[in-house]
Amino acid sequence: MKPLAEVTVQYRTREGWHLFTSEQMDGLFVASPDLEAAFNDVPVAIEKLLKLDHDFDCIVQPKLDFGAFCALTEAHRAAQEAVDKRLEEQRRDAFFFTIGPSGEPYRATLSA
Repeated sequence: MKPLAEVTVQYRTREGWHLFTSEQMDGLFVASPDLEAAFNDVPVAIEKLLKLDHDFDCIVQPKLDFGAFCALTEAHRAAQEAVDKRLEEQRRDAFFFTIGPSGEPYRATLSA
């Protein structure tokens, strides 16, 4: 069966907590110090929100299983660490962009 819709869920960590939220679904906020528990609670929370807000019964499943999600987040973390290290080596923590008039082809340029 083809899915009826998809919901984009954002993941981030704060002070040891794993947080899942969505700009598409008001009220979706799943948090736990246990990543797997939080990940598994997201579909349940979406199902409950859809039932409470829209009286809609459904089954929600993640597009990635937990292992694939972990691999993806680890790859993202490693990439971010590489960027942070490079910026630290260059002693840069701020970048500036120029702004041009609208309606004209203009490319923002990076300056040190």
